[in-house]
Amino acid sequence: MPTPKGEKMVLISVHLPRTWISIIDTLVEKGIFHSRREAIRTGLYELLEKYLIEYAHDGSVDSKCRQEPEIEVIQGR
Repeated sequence: MPTPKGEKMVLISVHLPRTWISIIDTLVEKGIFHSRREAIRTGLYELLEKYLIEYAHDGSVDSKCRQEPEIEVIQGR
């Protein structure tokens, strides 16, 4: 989920298939995202949001995780 206000970001490294990177690059070139970073964060945010909704009812997910994302998607391009 988006980081709570004031929380520092942590750098992680991941290995992704070249085809995924090519797809991400295409989305950036088309202007759907500003950068690879934004595309990956958006995808991860949406995945975590899905599971947050699924598991929120049992209290296993902290409510502070439900803040607005710091992700901007370019609309209409």
